[in-house]
Amino acid sequence: MPNVRTPLVEIAMSIQSQTSFAMNVLDAGSLHQVLKEHYPIFQQVAPMSRLDLAAPEASLSLHEYNLPRLWFLSSDLKELFQFQEDRLSQNWRRFGPNDTAAEYPGYEAVKSAFQENIQRVLDWSNREALGQFSPDVAELFYENAVPIEGRRLSEILMFFQPGRQVAVAGLKMAWAEVLTTMAGAIHVHCGITQMPDGEPAVHVRLVARFVVQDLTKDAVFGRFDEVHSTIHSLLPYIFTPQVLEMCA
Repeated sequence: MPNVRTPLVEIAMSIQSQTSFAMNVLDAGSLHQVLKEHYPIFQQVAPMSRLDLAAPEASLSLHEYNLPRLWFLSSDLKELFQFQEDRLSQNWRRFGPNDTAAEYPGYEAVKSAFQENIQRVLDWSNREALGQFSPDVAELFYENAVPIEGRRLSEILMFFQPGRQVAVAGLKMAWAEVLTTMAGAIHVHCGITQMPDGEPAVHVRLVARFVVQDLTKDAVFGRFDEVHSTIHSLLPYIFTPQVLEMCA
């Protein structure tokens, strides 16, 4: 069921390939034709660096790519499918302040859209003889922003003791938890950010990167499901019960 009061700002699912599609600018136009019924808005942005299990921070790539990263956006700009020569990604992004209705469709809807788009890309690449997509690393990314709205940090995050009157001018915390059933880890980053309306908010980013080795539904998305469940099991240790009610 859609959640209209979630602190979630963005979710992204990505799969990286060991090899790159052998394509040119004409192929990018061909892919746009395949996807434009569902994603009518087309943009080109700088490529991202390859996913590194040990370093979860995203950065622009120094690697030479034939094409820029391609964005295919829904008409409301909330859904985004990203194509890079060696990576496929599916995002849901929320626009507007956190206290407005958010209609987050849920993890299963984002996953289903990703599966459909992967199949569209694979069918297209096979028709155009552009080479194989051979997965090696996947990423599940959650970004949350909880408006402070006069509350103490102890009313938002479990790390702070209730009742402390000390004013907090800043916050920066990070740690990583090893995934026990597969090669990979979940990286957690907490800090203070500003909402689009200028109000301060607690920012919590969770980035899971893990090894995958084939593109079958059970192999890849079974791991996404497992990591998704693990991330949700961490939330009660990060957020207070009041905030968790927003995540239900």
